[in-house]
Amino acid sequence: MTSPVLDVDWELRETGPAEARHGVLLLPGGACSAAFYNELTAEPALAGLRLVAATLPGHAGTPAPRDLSTQNYGRLAAHLAAVKHCGTVLGFSMGSTVALEMATTAGFSGPLILTGASFSKKAESTMLEVLDALAYVTGALPYAFMRSMFGPMLKQSTLPAQRQAELLAEFKRNRPDALRKLIRAYLRDLRREPLIGERLRALDAPVWIVHADKGDGQLTSQERDSLEKCPNVTIVTIPGRSFFLPNEHPAQLADLIVEALATR
Repeated sequence: MTSPVLDVDWELRETGPAEARHGVLLLPGGACSAAFYNELTAEPALAGLRLVAATLPGHAGTPAPRDLSTQNYGRLAAHLAAVKHCGTVLGFSMGSTVALEMATTAGFSGPLILTGASFSKKAESTMLEVLDALAYVTGALPYAFMRSMFGPMLKQSTLPAQRQAELLAEFKRNRPDALRKLIRAYLRDLRREPLIGERLRALDAPVWIVHADKGDGQLTSQERDSLEKCPNVTIVTIPGRSFFLPNEHPAQLADLIVEALATR
């Protein structure tokens, strides 16, 4: 279903009882859709909750907002959370950077669970920088290559073959020219952001930052040091390698949602 919010149409997947006391907004990663949260929304621990998985506008073939800045995405997502009565947010990868923006610049005041995120240019994969640099010369061609690499990445996951095929079909909804614009704006904003601990220290709500030992999203030593000085921040490290935390580790993330809701 789609729902108009400000200047965008959100592609949403909503599960759980409409009358549930708690609503949780789920923001997927860059180039991913709301369908990437199917494993998490199926977790028994979340059965009594209203879960709203929302494809970031412009991603997975959806119409993009006029302003592609992370700050604007934060405003849009904060408005969506208010409309859908979601007091907690879980983001993955680029969805986590949007969730962070919701709290630090857009007035969202609930608990945050930030998974698989990079909070600075130094922490983000150098591959994105290389693709962006090549795109200045070759246009959207590097992002056509990026699309072709998603299948092999999925094959390294623990997901069944049928589910891999479903997620690959979702990812292929992205157009290379759209990916070029989205990723360029994302990298531009990462270069400007202050240290993550400085941004989170001013928040009252609890924040969980979740990473795998190896995989999508990392913390630099400076970022980790700054976060360890934040009394409201808990760093969670999931053993092993994962590029798809919500799909491969839904039970652990469901437990964190339950823990977050207990603080409200």
